[in-house]
Amino acid sequence: MNAIAKSRTPFRWVGKDGLIIVLDVILLILVFMTGILDRQQTWPDLNYSDVPVTPSICLSTENGDEYGIHSSGPFYDLPRGNYRLKLTIETDGSGSVHLSDANHARITPDVLTFQAEDTDPDWNFRIEDTADNLNIQISFDSGTYLNVYDIRLYTPFYRDYAFTFALILLLGTLLFLLYSHNYLSPADLRNMLILATAVVVCSSPVLKDNVVNLIDLEFHMARIENLADGLRSGQFPVRAGGFSFNGYGAITSVFYPDLLLTPFALLRNLGASPTYVVSLFCIVVTALAGLFAYLAASAMAEDKNAGTCAAILYIACAYRLNNLFVRGALGEGMAMSFYPIFIHGLWETVFGDKNRWRLLAAGAFLIFMSHLISTVMALLMAIGVCVLAIPRILRERRLVSILKAALATVCLSLFFLVPMVETLSKGINAEVINIYRLQDKTISVAQLFLQSRGLLPVLEDPTVDTGAVDLGLPLVIGVMLVLYLSIKDKEDAVKKDDSLNPERQSTVPLLILSLVGIGFAFMTTTLFPWAHVSQITLFFNQIQFAWRFIGPSVALLALCSGIAYSKVFSRIPHYPVFLLIFALTIILPTMSEQTRKSGFFRFGEGTSGNIRFNEYQIPGTNLDDTVNREPILSGTLSMENYKKDGNRIDATITETGTEGGSIEFPLFAFDGYTASMNGKELQVEKGLNNRVRVNLDANESGVLRIRYKTKTLWRLMDLLSLISCLFLILTGMRRRFRSAQRGFRKSGKTGR
Repeated sequence: MNAIAKSRTPFRWVGKDGLIIVLDVILLILVFMTGILDRQQTWPDLNYSDVPVTPSICLSTENGDEYGIHSSGPFYDLPRGNYRLKLTIETDGSGSVHLSDANHARITPDVLTFQAEDTDPDWNFRIEDTADNLNIQISFDSGTYLNVYDIRLYTPFYRDYAFTFALILLLGTLLFLLYSHNYLSPADLRNMLILATAVVVCSSPVLKDNVVNLIDLEFHMARIENLADGLRSGQFPVRAGGFSFNGYGAITSVFYPDLLLTPFALLRNLGASPTYVVSLFCIVVTALAGLFAYLAASAMAEDKNAGTCAAILYIACAYRLNNLFVRGALGEGMAMSFYPIFIHGLWETVFGDKNRWRLLAAGAFLIFMSHLISTVMALLMAIGVCVLAIPRILRERRLVSILKAALATVCLSLFFLVPMVETLSKGINAEVINIYRLQDKTISVAQLFLQSRGLLPVLEDPTVDTGAVDLGLPLVIGVMLVLYLSIKDKEDAVKKDDSLNPERQSTVPLLILSLVGIGFAFMTTTLFPWAHVSQITLFFNQIQFAWRFIGPSVALLALCSGIAYSKVFSRIPHYPVFLLIFALTIILPTMSEQTRKSGFFRFGEGTSGNIRFNEYQIPGTNLDDTVNREPILSGTLSMENYKKDGNRIDATITETGTEGGSIEFPLFAFDGYTASMNGKELQVEKGLNNRVRVNLDANESGVLRIRYKTKTLWRLMDLLSLISCLFLILTGMRRRFRSAQRGFRKSGKTGR
């Protein structure tokens, strides 16, 4: 390793390195400007499959067919955008095509007409908001016959292939530069190939155009769409979007941290399809889970092969795959990608270099920005490790470092914590999660050792869950190896009368982390007294399902097992490859089942804006009333040029008359919405069903604008979080620089 480090050469912005980067930039500009890789979904022959013409595809007055509408379908959920519709027909009269949807999204134009001379009528139309169940209806309006041979629907052009090309090009360039400058060795590339294989196989359910519609996937797709809408309105960080609940909008981002979803929301705004964004998300979090597990275990064991083994075990962990591809729990799946950083930081702060507490804070912050329930479980993980290691913490004065990490995490999270707490204090929350009792959501001990099959049929035995919530055979063996190594090292220490043996000392932290992981696994089972715990406090019911503790359990056990595999099988050549084959073989049935599952979002479709989760809403809101998406005017008002783009509304008030009046817009009146007309600020009130209502005085006219504006206090918290982040980065870099200087002076004095 030292030889490689000495031979490293710096990157140069001129010469070969600069030329490669410039060529990459030019190539990417050409790809995106020319649109050569843009793709479009075409649904042909809709009249034969999804839009049946009744009673026959050939309509004739001689056969008694009447004028009027004779078709319906295809009932797709289509994202906002520009679409094209083409017909192949024969008629001696005229007809029309009527476009509508179940959630009353604006479609312009919504009536398309054709005449006798139009054998191939071709129209463009725009869907202003996601259309739920698009309905194409063909009307036979005049003449003696109408024959419809083909109905063809074209989606907008999506840049999925272009983004894929860009990611592969940039990743390939980065690897080439790192390798050519000796920052990567052939052994590093070998390990990366092993991990890339695991990532590809474990991402197989999304390596296709269509995405399986999972239990929670629709909710998380709506989160991304709502976040994309907020970004389009100029917010960052986003608090309110205008996508969810039929365009009435939601403040999901105030309760469900969305910061790390920002890149995926940006891809949607830049032209990626909804299914592509979801697929890319699953691949990215899988790759990150492997990368961070590799880095963490490599550092903890000072052995890259241990990191490779840990990454394999974690990537192919049944429960992690269950979150992504069975439940569609994208928030929890993302949080699991950052558990290894948190565990590594905990390892350093409690057992290693206590000055690396920033790593613990970074892991905690990233988990917090992914999933709140996972944050609670990470906190329990830290408490468990600290309790078992409390003699060491007190003896080596590590408590201050732990408190520094906790304080840093809070400071980094102020931009999210303060808005959430303030909004909760006003009665807006997620009451729906309080219906769960952990004692009703436990599993049998047997299921921990079963081989997963993904989502099973409904079972009569309530102690066997239908999802893949088992530890997995590779991890079970790994736990046995950890316990074996601990006993062996203890025996060796006794024989040698050497309790301070360094090898013995290194297995103590490994054993503590494994015991905490085993404890979490125990908490998922029917043996744990959750009913008695609930009598003491209802706090843990917020976790909803006891088997969720499998998440932190497998994170701990994967890292510890990877280190144990490397210690036991280190003399076997290429043993990580055999572990890869073993792990992938175990989870292959789950991957196969999920990849072939029916019920999916087609490429070109999106999630419906009609989300039926009554969470994070103003008390008293009736979601059934969101079907009405038109403004409601009262008094003597006249309005034209009404335009709603997400949660931004513009409308021209031509006159208010002698009485004035009010307008209620199809937007939920969360705190932060402002109204103005002719430079004058207007008060926003809650109207019918908590709509945004604006009152106008008599004899006024002008352009009325509705916008969302982040509160001053929240902006201050944004600034404090940013300052905290910069402070931690700069102080961390300063510490590393000083450490490098000390190492340089030491190597100079020793003549190395």
